[in-house]
Amino acid sequence: MKTNRKALLERLRALKPGLAGQGILEQSVHILFRGGRAATYNDEVAVSVEVGLDFEAAIEADPLLKLLAKLPDDEVELALDGGELSVRGARRRAGLRVEAGIALPVDAAGQPEEWRPVPEGLVEAIGVVGSCCSGDASHPILRCVHLAPDRVEACDSFQVCRWPLRTGLAKPVLVRRSSLRAVESAKPAEWALTEGWVHWRAGGLSLACRRVAGEYPDVGPHLEGEGGAVKLPEGLAAAVDRAAVFVERDALELVRVELRAGKLRVSGRGPSGRFSEVLDVGYAGEPLAFDVAPRLLLELVALTDEVTIGTGRLLARSDKWRYVTCTQAPGAE
Repeated sequence: MKTNRKALLERLRALKPGLAGQGILEQSVHILFRGGRAATYNDEVAVSVEVGLDFEAAIEADPLLKLLAKLPDDEVELALDGGELSVRGARRRAGLRVEAGIALPVDAAGQPEEWRPVPEGLVEAIGVVGSCCSGDASHPILRCVHLAPDRVEACDSFQVCRWPLRTGLAKPVLVRRSSLRAVESAKPAEWALTEGWVHWRAGGLSLACRRVAGEYPDVGPHLEGEGGAVKLPEGLAAAVDRAAVFVERDALELVRVELRAGKLRVSGRGPSGRFSEVLDVGYAGEPLAFDVAPRLLLELVALTDEVTIGTGRLLARSDKWRYVTCTQAPGAE
């Protein structure tokens, strides 16, 4: 069966969120082809997409994606040939080993009976507040985004962000931030709930994120407080953008902000290097520091030019969300 190589590669790349970093489940590093669709599943995220290929096979994802990316042909022909998938171009041919049968439970998330439109702002809210989720596996609830009937929020014990929003949910839902990352890039138009899963749909792409059982703590009282107003300096967004280049991508992705009398320093560091920049600011209080995700700080700067600094905390408000973080002495970890 002939198919457009670039279009197929784009659809198969959309399946990456459902792949496991390691083979924790049988075939969890494979792409599964069946019934005109391709799918991946890693026990936390299930993804499937229409590909229009009428065969059934389990094929390791990494070599297949790399091959399709390197082939120069506009069209390729794919067919099962014995124990391998034959991929043919104009003057070239490859054979990829096929697993015997499909063992992975790609249908474990079930199929929703009713879909509803994704509320305006929900995907954006998930992306912003998700920056406050914890990376500590010993606090599984705080690794989640809290989707409540009237808000979206996240907290890691040091910072919290709440985005008031009518989600249309009857009861709160908890989903791991790591699972929801794929939702932002998919830009879904519809969503639905099944037992244990939240489903998202965008065109021919379907994505399901496993729900987490538990009760989210009441973070509301932490979002209130008093203090002195501090106007943020011009050029802060550009400085944050530069510091983010050096942030360690596989960690918490945080930049550090330090305030001293008249000065604000933004810094970022990671395996590739480090960066810091000092800006003038109208601040006359005690030296303090806090860590924050670059994306969240950029959102803050875009929506407000002022923060409130109280005892041991910094608060920020916009017309969309509220944010508070603990502050500490600049030399503290």
